[in-house]
Amino acid sequence: MRSFQNGSPSRIRRIVAGRIEACRESAEEGQALIFALIVVLLMGLLPAIVLTSLTHVMPYVSEAVSSESALAAAEAGVQEYANLMDQYTGYFKFAPQAGGATSTNDPGLPGGNNLALGAWENVTPSNPPESFTYYPDTSETTTAETTANPFGADVLLVVTGRAGTGKTMQYRRIEAAFSLSGVITDVYFSNFEQPGSQDLDQWENTFNAGCTSGCSVQTSGAHEYDEATDTTPCVGANCYAPAEPMATALCEYDADQQNTFIDWYSTYVTPITPQPGYPGYDTHTAYSAANPYYGPWYGSFTDPTDAALQFGEAPTTGSTNNGDQSACNTNYWITGDTFNGPVFSNDELTTCGVPAFTGTPSLQTSITHKFPFPAEKTAGGTLVGWPGANLPVVNPKGAGYVSYPFGYDKDPWGDCASGADKPTFKDPQAPRFGVSQQLPAANQALVSEIKAGTVAGCVYTGPTMIRFSWNAAASSEIMSVWSPLTKDTYTSQGSGIGQPIVVCGQTATSGADDLCAATAPAPCTAANTQVNSTNTVVAGNFAQVPVTGQEVIAVQNLPSAAVDPNNNWPTLPTAEALPNATIAGCIDPWVNPDSGAAITPVTCTEGDAIVSGAVGAQVTISSSNDIVIARSLVYGCAVQANLTYSSTLAGCTNSNNVIGLIALNDIWMARPVTNNVDAPACTDDKDLQPASITWSTMVPNCTVSNPIIDAASAALQGFFEAEYWREGGAVAGLDTLTFNGSDAVNAAGQFGTFSGSTLYSGYLLNLNYDSRLLIDPPPAYLPATDGVWNQVGWVTCGTTLPNPDSSASYPPATVPPCAPLAGTFPPS
Repeated sequence: MRSFQNGSPSRIRRIVAGRIEACRESAEEGQALIFALIVVLLMGLLPAIVLTSLTHVMPYVSEAVSSESALAAAEAGVQEYANLMDQYTGYFKFAPQAGGATSTNDPGLPGGNNLALGAWENVTPSNPPESFTYYPDTSETTTAETTANPFGADVLLVVTGRAGTGKTMQYRRIEAAFSLSGVITDVYFSNFEQPGSQDLDQWENTFNAGCTSGCSVQTSGAHEYDEATDTTPCVGANCYAPAEPMATALCEYDADQQNTFIDWYSTYVTPITPQPGYPGYDTHTAYSAANPYYGPWYGSFTDPTDAALQFGEAPTTGSTNNGDQSACNTNYWITGDTFNGPVFSNDELTTCGVPAFTGTPSLQTSITHKFPFPAEKTAGGTLVGWPGANLPVVNPKGAGYVSYPFGYDKDPWGDCASGADKPTFKDPQAPRFGVSQQLPAANQALVSEIKAGTVAGCVYTGPTMIRFSWNAAASSEIMSVWSPLTKDTYTSQGSGIGQPIVVCGQTATSGADDLCAATAPAPCTAANTQVNSTNTVVAGNFAQVPVTGQEVIAVQNLPSAAVDPNNNWPTLPTAEALPNATIAGCIDPWVNPDSGAAITPVTCTEGDAIVSGAVGAQVTISSSNDIVIARSLVYGCAVQANLTYSSTLAGCTNSNNVIGLIALNDIWMARPVTNNVDAPACTDDKDLQPASITWSTMVPNCTVSNPIIDAASAALQGFFEAEYWREGGAVAGLDTLTFNGSDAVNAAGQFGTFSGSTLYSGYLLNLNYDSRLLIDPPPAYLPATDGVWNQVGWVTCGTTLPNPDSSASYPPATVPPCAPLAGTFPPS
């Protein structure tokens, strides 16, 4: 009890509280230690946790990177295949092979090795490692494009790309559709519906000054073709540039293109005001850059070199412009002319009567249909538009009337019988505006490509005649070649693209070193020599050259380089007394019918090709100057059992027979006329298997009745035209030129004349598009005409499993398909 009594309750509470506080401090220090130990433990465990997480995440990151890389590899495969199709005709026909297509297991494969056709082709450099493989699907190439099947006539391609290694290997798949674009897709293409200045026969419209009607045209003498032979003038030091023929300066414009020459002449030489029937006639406002004239000049024009003469008749007051006798000619399409296929022009087509446009699209033009031309009522109250324009309408801005270019112009000068002008269009959207297509101005690369061995073919020099002969029973093709200036055909490199060396009849002998025999080398003998030991051209001796596979025939001008073997003539050979022949044996059928002046130089060293016959192969003929069709030029596949020929290409559906014609300048259908009388009819026009080739069956010295031309043709700087088109006559039933293929020209050519809507001389034109050209163009034709394969459909798939490498078949049937591009795509 004493102790209790010796301490007060408050002291006890203080002691207990102190003990409790001491215990609290001791516990907090322990907890801090525990927390510190936990933090240290966690910091030690964190790398392991992060590493474990990364171990789980990294495969997904690597797979994502590999997946994107696999897609990039597939895209590289699509681009590679497109490039190969542009370069090699019919490339899509080559099927995949085990281990990849190589020149060893497929000697005819263009381009040599291609591992992607059946195996994996590496993309280098790449990280992660990338590669691709592909296979073509041709199931749609034999179908037609429709609303339900927009990929008809297209080449379809399945590409699988892979990237990565081991477990990160990823696969992506692309399904692409390719469609051909370029002038080869049109049955008719033109840059200008005006003739080119070299077409002298279209410029015989120089009259006495002041003439308005019933004028006497200059049909002879120095002024006959002034528009084509005179060049643009100068006023002191101020010259119109570029210096060019008056025909080009006045006329070579599209319908919606400013005529810079008229504006320049009106500003610097003498004011030019609208002529009767032209918009603005009542205002008499002179043309200038601020008040421009558009399109070809459809009035008269004073000859700059002789003020007593003028180009074209002058229109009369109160009438529409007499464009049919203007300084610039009008190219009419008339009743009986048929366009069975797509038509495109950067200009406007002029129609008279009932020409038929049956293709889809029927007519396309680069004109936007938005550019307003001035238009107004004439003094007589007639509402008129700019020549070559659609019917005028009230200007929405309130300033009189305007008209719009329309793609085609119906009877602008009132020449059609009873005013009948009703062109028919199958395509309800025709004309379609704002479409872009171009024809290259010049492409002569084929000669150098044959020399380099990248294109299989032959090069001939100077005037060259070729007659093709198709033996249907033996399925063999022979061309008879007469090319006396040729010494070297540059074929030694022929195996450079995986094809056999092409035989061109090349020889290498002493003395006369020229084209002689069918086998190279072979001696020149009396039976086959084309230039004899006295350096004289010999007619009738031809090289018999077999044609196999794909072949390009280039006819070049006599080379200017002294080191070129084809320029090794001390003096050019002279000619014997040959029909229609001059120096070097030149066959010159294409002369102006009135003046007799040769369009080609009298030296006859230009690369002119004169061709005819039946072609049972894939051939392209390129000329450095002109191409002349001496007889019909047809496909061997259309030869019937009785050796008659089908003008509708019956029998050619599954054939690869195709012809390309590429002229730097012009393409002519031979039609000889003497004193306005047609030459006798050709009796050997369709002799497809002649017993022998003679001089008379190759020289264009007769008139072909209802000629037929099967070809994709391009006149890069000129026109396609019938010789003597306004001379001679027209015989009903024998006066239609049938053209199966594609006709592309820089400037419109003529085929005949008409009265009302009836053919008066020359030929009607029946153009039929050969749909096989969409998938099987002539060899080397696309690069020469700027045609390309475009990707028109593209479906990208996700990751594809299982690994295509593990599939027993190729293409791997177990790879999941994408959404199909077409009903039958991809193949099962």
